[in-house]
Amino acid sequence: MGSLFYLVLLYAGNAIFHFPFWTNTMNMGSIANLHLCFNAGCTLALLPFNNLLVRLVEYVVPGDADERAFSVLDDRFLSSPSLALEKAHDAVIQMGGFALENYRNAVSLLNRYDVKKLEHLHETEVTLDQMESALNNYLVKLTDRALTTEESKDVSDLLHAVSDFERIGDYAINVSESATMLRERSMSFSTAAKSELTAMTGAVEETLEKTLACYTTRSSAAASEVEPLEEVVDLLRDELRGRHIERLKCGSCTVDLGSQFLELLINLERISDHCSNIALNVLKRAASKDDLILSDTHAYTRALHRGEDQTFDAMFEAYRQKYFVPINPPSDLQGQP
Repeated sequence: MGSLFYLVLLYAGNAIFHFPFWTNTMNMGSIANLHLCFNAGCTLALLPFNNLLVRLVEYVVPGDADERAFSVLDDRFLSSPSLALEKAHDAVIQMGGFALENYRNAVSLLNRYDVKKLEHLHETEVTLDQMESALNNYLVKLTDRALTTEESKDVSDLLHAVSDFERIGDYAINVSESATMLRERSMSFSTAAKSELTAMTGAVEETLEKTLACYTTRSSAAASEVEPLEEVVDLLRDELRGRHIERLKCGSCTVDLGSQFLELLINLERISDHCSNIALNVLKRAASKDDLILSDTHAYTRALHRGEDQTFDAMFEAYRQKYFVPINPPSDLQGQP
């Protein structure tokens, strides 16, 4: 890409401005200077597109992800438990990235089916399963070492996070299977159902993004944003399920389509449940000894849902306005929580 960019730049520039140095013989200094300008120019030109380039490489050469997945797990780190825990944390973050990637690919199949994307999704799912097994074995080996109380808690938290991210990957596969079934049977949802699914998948994607961000940074502030969004996902699930059942009753939707829609709602909501598990664990590690979340997680979440935290309520309302309100006509908004 850089070579093509410079070829166009130099030859087009010379055609217009007739560079005086064009016919000069290059010496070692001019070659080195041109090479430096080329590398610096390519870096500056391509830097804004680094994420796109990463996706391009991963799409063209998906196998590289498998090698990256296990590069951080090395038995030599086990002699230093704190370092081994950091490496395991890095590997779990990779798992989260793969789970998010598979979720996005699975949702995109609902709108535009792509066999290559489906193949890549299954390859990544294999990597997720392999990483789960590798991390579990690695952490079990680590428990044989002399660990402090905090390090033992870290191992437990890592094992839970590994399980949650792997399950998220499984539910992404379920979403892709629904997309495949719709494709094979030449079925498609109504405009209303598509709009509802877009709201639901968008809310779940943001939940997953925030979960991965809070787990990566171990930020309790970021983790506190997950639960109100997860409650909005629950609200969407209940509302959309009720609407679709009504469509089934009045005959505006077939049984096959209805079952696939309801199956999608279940899988999407369960993804957000696992996101909630991860975020709550991040909050627990940052909590003080008298915080309710340490003694009873369920009581803590129930207290949030009862409106006992104004910050939670404000975030919930913001997410409700973003995802729930747009798919509801004004008459439906009255009396909603």
